[in-house]
Amino acid sequence: MMSVNTSKNKRYQETEERICRAFTQLLSVKGDSDITVHDICTCAQISRPSFYAHYEDINDMIIQMEQEKGVQIQKLLISEEGLSVRSFEQYFCFLKENREFYTAYLTASSSRNMTSRLMD
Repeated sequence: MMSVNTSKNKRYQETEERICRAFTQLLSVKGDSDITVHDICTCAQISRPSFYAHYEDINDMIIQMEQEKGVQIQKLLISEEGLSVRSFEQYFCFLKENREFYTAYLTASSSRNMTSRLMD
């Protein structure tokens, strides 16, 4: 039986993680507007069709990464007891765990949109 490429498929998830890690790695040496699909595929050691099985283009990838991280942050900060010391501790741990991404992404030239959303 052939496996279906869905977000629940382990191989699909692993490839998506490789794409995101590659993008983050490339951000530390290039601005996000200078990164190409070819760059990401080479760094992630995947084919172009694999990239396009996950994302329409680089902008789609960035938007999905922003949304995913935003949802994770909201879950950490918004709990049943509201904002608490514990929720902020979890938030700062999340930022620390994702430091490489945020450091590279927030200093990239065209990431100002995410910066303004984080400030809101």
